[in-house]
Amino acid sequence: MHTIRFKFLFCLALLLILVLALALVGYSALSFYRNAVRDIGGRLETLPLALDITAEIEELRSAFDKIDFYYQQRTLKQLLFEIETSQQKARFGNLLTGFGVSLEEYDRLLQTRLRQDKSDEILKREAATLYEIKSAWENLKARTDHEDWTSQKVYIEAVGEELRKLRILVAYIPKYQAEGLNEYSKNVKNRYRTLYSLTIFTGITSAILLTVLVRLGYVWVFRPLSVLIEGSRIIASGQFQHRIKLNTQDEMSELAKALNEMTGRFQAICADLDQQIKIRSQEAVRNERLASVGFLAAGVAHEINNPLASIVMCAESLENRLKPEENGEDIVQKYLKMIQTEAFRCKTITEKLLDFARTEKSNREKTDLSSLVYGMVEMLAHHGDYRDKEVQLSLPKSLYATVNPQEMKQVMLNLLTNALDSIPQKGVVRVKLYEKSGVVHLIVEDNGCGMDAEVLQNVFEPFYTRKKQGQGTGLGLSITHRIISDHDGRIEASSPGVGKGSTFHLEIPVEKNVSKIP
Repeated sequence: MHTIRFKFLFCLALLLILVLALALVGYSALSFYRNAVRDIGGRLETLPLALDITAEIEELRSAFDKIDFYYQQRTLKQLLFEIETSQQKARFGNLLTGFGVSLEEYDRLLQTRLRQDKSDEILKREAATLYEIKSAWENLKARTDHEDWTSQKVYIEAVGEELRKLRILVAYIPKYQAEGLNEYSKNVKNRYRTLYSLTIFTGITSAILLTVLVRLGYVWVFRPLSVLIEGSRIIASGQFQHRIKLNTQDEMSELAKALNEMTGRFQAICADLDQQIKIRSQEAVRNERLASVGFLAAGVAHEINNPLASIVMCAESLENRLKPEENGEDIVQKYLKMIQTEAFRCKTITEKLLDFARTEKSNREKTDLSSLVYGMVEMLAHHGDYRDKEVQLSLPKSLYATVNPQEMKQVMLNLLTNALDSIPQKGVVRVKLYEKSGVVHLIVEDNGCGMDAEVLQNVFEPFYTRKKQGQGTGLGLSITHRIISDHDGRIEASSPGVGKGSTFHLEIPVEKNVSKIP
């Protein structure tokens, strides 16, 4: 696993290589320019001396030709010869001395260039030729040291021969200068091509390294950061099943792994909380059902006592009348029939109460809502508090929907008891059931006390109730709302105002997605 520190140092090394390569090329170009300027300056420095030496040797030749000319004319114009010869001799000596000075200066500059570039063969040959020129100059100077060298033919011829050799040697100097410049030009071109190729290669290499550096920076830094930021935003939006995927094998990958683990733990906590809420909701529903059973049992007790009293009375009458009389058999049959009827009445009441009180878990199944609503109304009709209150039903013969029967009974009980409690003794509760476009509509309407805006706003809130202390838990409509929501339905409460009655409107899909069945 490569850490971010390692990747940063690697990118820094690439950048350093890039900078060093560019610096090396720049230094090479500057060195080339400096050497070129130095070499050209050195060659230009010796070029005037070479021209001077060439010019001086020509002047020496001209002066010597005049001396030789006057020597040939010495018999005709003796006086003129001596005068002119003396003047030309002095001029020749001065020129020869100046020529020697130029040779020394040229030799100094040439030695300096040789010390700078010991591998230049042309400079070596030029130095060797200059050595020969100096030797010839010394020989020529030695020939002209005699006072009468201009008056004897043998001396003049010797000086002429030495001067001819010197001229031949001096003639090589411009040639060496031209060869040197030509060779230098070739070397400069070669070095220029090499430097140009090196510059192109370095530029391409630098561009490649820079591209690699940018690519690595994107792959190692910017893309992982964008993945982390985008993943964090997705998780923050509530999609806790999302996982951040990073394979950089560095600290960012570890950070993504930590975020995924944290999200997983948070998701598990949320799932556990949801499960706890479901459990608590089921407990609340169970408790509310038990409370409702208690409420119904208190109301139904009076209804059960009446048929039981009739049974007892009939039994006593039978006991008193079991005497041999004319119509005794008809009277016994009459009382026995009454006992049977009242007993069946008790059985019916208790069966309805037990059916509602069942707490076992029931799956959603195809249920006839018309029968369910009618049965709940019949069960509440036995409650003493509701005996004088009218319930008007508008039900189809049958209307089937995929629901949980026990939960729907709880819904109907909550809505009916709330409606019956809110109306006076001669009040009316209207229940209407119908189906439209695959949706079941159930409307429970009363002409009771009604609701104001505050009550409408909080009517489905847990523990919110307007009943007296000890007469209600405030959970009935809250549980009703949750049950309807679990069935993918909705419930709305409305009221024109206080004293103007209330209406509860339920909508439940006829078919239920099987995957959502608990």
